[in-house]
Amino acid sequence: MLWGITSGCLFKFDPQTCRTLRSIRLYPYEWGSIYLKPHGLHFHQDGYLYGTAVDNVFRLDPQTWEYETLAARTSLFAQDGAGNVYMTKERQIVCRYEPQPEDAGKMTTAELNG
Repeated sequence: MLWGITSGCLFKFDPQTCRTLRSIRLYPYEWGSIYLKPHGLHFHQDGYLYGTAVDNVFRLDPQTWEYETLAARTSLFAQDGAGNVYMTKERQIVCRYEPQPEDAGKMTTAELNG
């Protein structure tokens, strides 16, 4: 299966049949003009799918498709070897989300200097 995202809509696609199996609108987006911004999806070791869409970083349970917004007004995100998720927020703040086994992650922030 292939997971993808485009301007607020997450989808699961079967390349064998060329069919979209399921999709969900995570965030509204007006298609008034061309909007090119990198999006990302990553399956985490905790079993959740993490991603970015329309300036939000989210976490989705791929079994139930329930999701939560971890941070708004964000741009890029990455994951380190320990499983922490990093993102930039408002261009001057770096946030780190630490997934926890009890399903209540911890968010910490730091301002960028310079």
